[in-house]
Amino acid sequence: RALESEVKGMRQRHLREFEDLKAAQRARNKDFELREREKRSEFFKTVKEPSKRREFVSDFISRRKALKKLFAEELKSRKAENKAAQSSLADNQKKRLEDFDSAIAQGERPDDSLWPQPGN
Repeated sequence: RALESEVKGMRQRHLREFEDLKAAQRARNKDFELREREKRSEFFKTVKEPSKRREFVSDFISRRKALKKLFAEELKSRKAENKAAQSSLADNQKKRLEDFDSAIAQGERPDDSLWPQPGN
């Protein structure tokens, strides 16, 4: 049960971190949109030439796409990191359990590092 709670705790931490990352991305996106709206408004006030306006809007769209792509890569990277951490924890738990069982089978007291850690 202690091993299960350790895994569950890690999942919960990863879920909170993931939600925090998404919230931060939403805030960054909102700031980006606000800044771009102000830039566009100023640009459109000063420039009346349609071709330059189209070029400005096209550049804005490409900047937005780049930002969205960056956000997607951040999420993908975080998911990969979390998956690697969970895999590492599972391997570590398996090894600790084998060492624990081996020590018990030999009639020895398992090392303190093999016992479930409090608060995990």
